[in-house]
Amino acid sequence: MENSQYSSCNVKGSGRIISNGSKYNFKIIDLCADGAKISSLNDIEMYTQVEMVIILPAFLFHVRINSIARIVQKKKYDNGFEYDVEFIGLSERDKSGIDEIMRSTCSSDL
Repeated sequence: MENSQYSSCNVKGSGRIISNGSKYNFKIIDLCADGAKISSLNDIEMYTQVEMVIILPAFLFHVRINSIARIVQKKKYDNGFEYDVEFIGLSERDKSGIDEIMRSTCSSDL
Protein backbone atom coordinates (compact mmCIF):
# COMPACT_ATOMS: atom_id res chain seq x y z
CA MET A 1 0.00 0.00 0.00
CA GLU A 2 2.92 2.36 0.56
CA ASN A 3 3.65 2.53 -3.18
CA SER A 4 0.03 2.69 -4.29
CA GLN A 5 -1.17 5.06 -6.98
CA TYR A 6 -4.46 5.35 -5.07
CA SER A 7 -5.50 7.54 -2.14
CA SER A 8 -5.09 5.93 1.26
CA CYS A 9 -6.29 7.02 4.67
CA ASN A 10 -7.57 5.99 8.05
CA VAL A 11 -11.24 5.16 7.85
CA LYS A 12 -13.66 3.73 10.35
CA GLY A 13 -14.81 0.36 9.23
CA SER A 14 -14.82 -3.30 9.97
CA GLY A 15 -15.46 -6.56 8.28
CA ARG A 16 -15.05 -10.27 8.12
CA ILE A 17 -12.41 -12.52 6.57
CA ILE A 18 -13.39 -15.98 5.43
CA SER A 19 -10.48 -18.41 5.15
CA ASN A 20 -10.66 -22.19 4.86
CA GLY A 21 -14.20 -22.19 6.23
CA SER A 22 -13.32 -20.04 9.27
CA LYS A 23 -14.64 -16.51 9.78
CA TYR A 24 -12.61 -13.79 11.48
CA ASN A 25 -13.69 -10.26 12.37
CA PHE A 26 -11.37 -7.31 11.80
CA LYS A 27 -11.15 -3.53 12.11
CA ILE A 28 -9.78 -1.33 9.34
CA ILE A 29 -6.72 0.76 10.12
CA ASP A 30 -6.08 2.11 6.62
CA LEU A 31 -7.68 1.51 3.23
CA CYS A 32 -6.94 2.19 -0.42
CA ALA A 33 -8.04 0.65 -3.73
CA ASP A 34 -5.05 -1.74 -3.72
CA GLY A 35 -5.58 -3.16 -0.26
CA ALA A 36 -5.92 -2.46 3.44
CA LYS A 37 -4.18 -2.52 6.78
CA ILE A 38 -6.39 -4.32 9.29
CA SER A 39 -6.26 -5.54 12.88
CA SER A 40 -7.69 -8.79 14.17
CA LEU A 41 -7.48 -10.99 17.23
CA ASN A 42 -7.05 -14.02 14.96
CA ASP A 43 -3.81 -15.49 13.63
CA ILE A 44 -3.86 -15.92 9.85
CA GLU A 45 -0.93 -17.37 7.93
CA MET A 46 1.11 -15.16 5.60
CA TYR A 47 0.22 -15.29 1.90
CA THR A 48 -3.14 -16.90 2.63
CA GLN A 49 -5.79 -16.02 0.06
CA VAL A 50 -8.99 -14.94 1.81
CA GLU A 51 -12.45 -13.61 1.06
CA MET A 52 -13.08 -10.19 2.59
CA VAL A 53 -16.28 -8.33 3.31
CA ILE A 54 -15.60 -4.71 4.31
CA ILE A 55 -18.25 -2.39 5.72
CA LEU A 56 -17.64 1.36 5.77
CA PRO A 57 -20.26 3.33 7.68
CA ALA A 58 -21.30 6.54 5.93
CA PHE A 59 -23.70 9.35 6.75
CA LEU A 60 -26.53 8.29 4.45
CA PHE A 61 -25.62 4.67 3.70
CA HIS A 62 -23.03 1.99 4.37
CA VAL A 63 -20.54 0.98 1.70
CA ARG A 64 -19.91 -2.75 1.35
CA ILE A 65 -16.82 -4.03 -0.47
CA ASN A 66 -16.42 -7.72 -1.32
CA SER A 67 -12.99 -8.86 -2.45
CA ILE A 68 -10.55 -11.68 -2.65
CA ALA A 69 -7.31 -10.67 -0.93
CA ARG A 70 -3.93 -12.04 0.09
CA ILE A 71 -2.16 -11.50 3.42
CA VAL A 72 1.16 -9.87 2.44
CA GLN A 73 2.44 -8.64 5.81
CA LYS A 74 1.78 -9.71 9.38
CA LYS A 75 2.76 -8.22 12.76
CA LYS A 76 1.98 -9.78 16.13
CA TYR A 77 1.13 -7.57 19.10
CA ASP A 78 0.08 -8.33 22.67
CA ASN A 79 -3.54 -7.60 21.78
CA GLY A 80 -3.72 -9.37 18.41
CA PHE A 81 -2.38 -9.05 14.89
CA GLU A 82 -1.99 -6.39 12.24
CA TYR A 83 -2.10 -7.38 8.58
CA ASP A 84 -1.50 -5.76 5.24
CA VAL A 85 -3.82 -7.31 2.68
CA GLU A 86 -3.62 -6.90 -1.07
CA PHE A 87 -6.85 -7.02 -3.06
CA ILE A 88 -6.82 -9.52 -5.94
CA GLY A 89 -8.83 -9.22 -9.12
CA LEU A 90 -10.71 -5.98 -8.49
CA SER A 91 -11.74 -4.33 -11.74
CA GLU A 92 -10.44 -0.86 -12.55
CA ARG A 93 -14.02 0.37 -12.08
CA ASP A 94 -14.11 -1.07 -8.54
CA LYS A 95 -10.69 0.40 -7.74
CA SER A 96 -11.77 3.80 -9.06
CA GLY A 97 -14.90 3.61 -6.91
CA ILE A 98 -12.91 2.82 -3.76
CA ASP A 99 -10.42 5.56 -4.64
CA GLU A 100 -13.27 8.06 -5.02
CA ILE A 101 -14.62 7.08 -1.59
CA MET A 102 -11.15 7.59 -0.08
CA ARG A 103 -10.73 10.97 -1.78
CA SER A 104 -14.13 12.18 -0.58
CA THR A 105 -13.74 10.75 2.93
CA CYS A 106 -10.18 11.78 3.73
CA SER A 107 -8.42 15.07 3.94
CA SER A 108 -6.19 15.86 0.98
CA ASP A 109 -3.25 16.53 3.30
CA LEU A 110 -2.89 12.86 4.33
